[in-house]
Amino acid sequence: MKYLEIAVEVESCFTETVADIFWEFNTGGVSIEDPLLLWQYINAQIWDAYEFPDSVLKAERATVRAYFPLTENINTLLSQINERLKSLGIPFNLYFQEVEEESWANSWKKYFKPVEVGEFLIKPTWEKLPSGKEDKKIIEIDPGMAFGTGTHVTTALVLEALPKYVSPGKVVVDVGTGSGILAIASALLGAEKIYALDIDPVAVKVARENISINRLEDKITVIENDLLHGFNQTVDVIIANIIAAVIKELALDAYEKLATGGIFIGSGIIVEREKEVMDKLLEVGFKIIERKNSGGWCLLVARKE
Repeated sequence: MKYLEIAVEVESCFTETVADIFWEFNTGGVSIEDPLLLWQYINAQIWDAYEFPDSVLKAERATVRAYFPLTENINTLLSQINERLKSLGIPFNLYFQEVEEESWANSWKKYFKPVEVGEFLIKPTWEKLPSGKEDKKIIEIDPGMAFGTGTHVTTALVLEALPKYVSPGKVVVDVGTGSGILAIASALLGAEKIYALDIDPVAVKVARENISINRLEDKITVIENDLLHGFNQTVDVIIANIIAAVIKELALDAYEKLATGGIFIGSGIIVEREKEVMDKLLEVGFKIIERKNSGGWCLLVARKE
């Protein structure tokens, strides 16, 4: 099957905004080539520069690519996306070309390398374990079409916080599990039982595959589910790496399903919406015990008193 690849060149600070627009139009997949992010990892000696072509490393702006089935309505779709981008009022360049499905389905893999985040090392299944890293908690992952490689700030913030709140014997729920990475991390920290929930059947499939790769099927149960609706167990920790609006919607349900002293970890919150999310958590009865910002994103940790 053929697809239309739409590429948008934009300043690094707008990559997530452009990606969100592509998701609004039900893209089949998004990839981001951001030279600033790549150089951060290269300078931190996480990745090697030779892995990437000069066309990416020396680019003045980031490129966000999205893929759509080549149908008779594709020109209308292209026009709508162009108008939506114009409405942002930011400088951008838009390019497009026809590609085969196999070309884009695996193209993002060349930019996913082993990454250390706190106690963890996230390793794509097709990469070798870097020497000298055997003491890390190793997460093997193939995110496929689901969100969560550990490289995004929102995921990294949670991974760095988890060891403080997840310990042996805890029961954990990962709401909007995506690739399953945070559920896997919780299992590696000794959680007794983890429920990985996601409304997206693709994410459910990917999460199950990643859990199997890490041989954690006995600890993690993946459920296709809309947030916490219909989930009726009392748990110790709830993780939600989603977006501000959904965390606000989830707050009361999370509070009711946590044991006394239980912990809620919310991420995926842009800093501009930190206060409203915090106010909502306080409103339903939580006490905020940790706040952390990075790269324009916020992590909030709250406890049920």
